[in-house]
Amino acid sequence: MLPGNKTHRHSPLGRGSSKNSQLVMISNWKVVTGLFVTWLVLCAFAESSQPSQVVEQLQHSLLSVMKQGNQLDYDHRYQLLEQIVTKSHDLPFIAKVTVGKYWKTFDDEQKMSFVAIFTQLSIATYADRFDGYHGETFSIIAQKTLPRGKMLVETILTKSDGEKVQFNYLLRHDKKNWRIINIIVDGVSDLAVRRVEYTSILKSDGFSPLTAKIEDQIGRYANSH
Repeated sequence: MLPGNKTHRHSPLGRGSSKNSQLVMISNWKVVTGLFVTWLVLCAFAESSQPSQVVEQLQHSLLSVMKQGNQLDYDHRYQLLEQIVTKSHDLPFIAKVTVGKYWKTFDDEQKMSFVAIFTQLSIATYADRFDGYHGETFSIIAQKTLPRGKMLVETILTKSDGEKVQFNYLLRHDKKNWRIINIIVDGVSDLAVRRVEYTSILKSDGFSPLTAKIEDQIGRYANSH
């Protein structure tokens, strides 16, 4: 479930209400336009046959949202990115790997609950971090075959000042499509970092404190904009 939609909070009736209504209509139109773009991207994801295409379409979507940063609040970025992130990433698989051996100790309800909240966190992280455009560009450098049927797509994010950040994407085929299962930024594996953090909490405190920590992080993302 998305956080409360800030853009749709109308001001009290009276002086200035007409202007505020126009602003809301403009904002709504931008969101509708963004959703149409999202639909086009999702159609492209459905036709992706190569791991590099999945990564390219994800990065294209991120840049599109970044370029609308001045018009979109956090809630709208979350809304636009939700299906893009869930289509391009194998989030249930990633969630399972982040908790390691503890996954087998979860009952069915806990497994579903953890995948759901981890999915929310993943989308929220993108919505928080990709909130504005300053001339950045993505470039795909290489696609490499790895053992066990996995693929690595190497890319570079170039900032406006020329600084380069390496984003490498690990993908696996889920019998239907290639999907991202890990992102390595300048040599640091997001999956490995999360696994160390999550298994440590599970070992010392258990399931509920871990989900509470994730919920708190989602809330901080939503309230920081």
